[in-house]
Amino acid sequence: EPADVIHKSIDAPIQFNALLFIPKKSSEYFWIDRENYGLDLYVRRVLIQHKNKDLLPEYLSFVKGVVDSEDLPLNISRETLQENVIFNKIASSVTTTILSYLLEKAKNDREGYNKFWKEHGKVFKLGYTDFSNKDKYVELLRFNSSKCKDEDELISLEDYVNRKLENQKEIYYASGVNRNAIDSDPHMEIFKNKNLEVLYLYDPVDELILTSLGKYKEYDFKSVETVDTKKLEEFKSVAETKKEIEELSSDDKKHFSSLLAKMKKILGDKVEDVVESKRLVDSAACLVLKDNELTNTMQKILRITNKNLTPQKKILEVNPDNVLIRNLIKIFKADSNDEFIKTATEQIYDLAQLNESDIEDIHSFIKRSSKILEESSSWYIKIKNYQ
Repeated sequence: EPADVIHKSIDAPIQFNALLFIPKKSSEYFWIDRENYGLDLYVRRVLIQHKNKDLLPEYLSFVKGVVDSEDLPLNISRETLQENVIFNKIASSVTTTILSYLLEKAKNDREGYNKFWKEHGKVFKLGYTDFSNKDKYVELLRFNSSKCKDEDELISLEDYVNRKLENQKEIYYASGVNRNAIDSDPHMEIFKNKNLEVLYLYDPVDELILTSLGKYKEYDFKSVETVDTKKLEEFKSVAETKKEIEELSSDDKKHFSSLLAKMKKILGDKVEDVVESKRLVDSAACLVLKDNELTNTMQKILRITNKNLTPQKKILEVNPDNVLIRNLIKIFKADSNDEFIKTATEQIYDLAQLNESDIEDIHSFIKRSSKILEESSSWYIKIKNYQ
């Protein structure tokens, strides 16, 4: 029993019938047997070709069924089908019919369409290169977001735009393996604080899709990793900082500025720069990219095809309101060459890398982490008088 049955009968300008089925369950498993798809092509009830792949684009390969034409010649060869004007019009009409049906389903049966998306969305996403049907395709995309109640809820781009904040000109997105991973990403802190909705992308191809599309209507897609925080300052904060932290004195601000320069010297060519963060609320630091640079996910995708791809240098943003950074300022004021500043800086950088699952020297990080735990445990024993 199929989930959907689509019947189309066309009389003019060309005559054909199409009986199409969308299965309830996807037969797609790890992209195995990807070539086993297509519609059966008939000419006046005579089978011409079994599973013709040219009647459907690959992203609609989950559709099964038959197409029967009255206008194609019975003796047409498989080699000349693609060059036949009538055949190409039939193929185009079949694709339009399926997309129109799905648009109606999404509009009138939201729950049913979401079930379809969860089954066949992985294949359907491949349609981002179908520019002739871009307007229909983009309306059929579904995502999870920061405003969804859980990982299973789905929204359209239209849903996002309808509830965006006033004067918001961009659609924000973040990539991660699951909802918890994205929620805990330091880059998300400013978006939560400003009540800005963020699309959650769990599949690496999702970011490829948004990058290819460029924008939805007049709204540009923007990663949380590359967003210009100056554009976010106009939005009102909705959450108070959990911890009440005194503002840095003018003297401490000068020392903080010097500390950032010291951290940049310690990290050297590993980073583009070390600057004060305007996006962080709780976390000590995060790595960010300059505008229009490839995001971490896109770099990983490209590295699969080009192993010699040079990693982009990122900017380390440091939060002056974080307890660790405040302690580092105190240490820096007492002794700017204290060894702990170097240890903490390298650890902060590696933690920022680890947060992006892109740490370069895991062995040094583990060794340094062990040393910090050893020293801190000794200090803890002394403080607790556990001698």
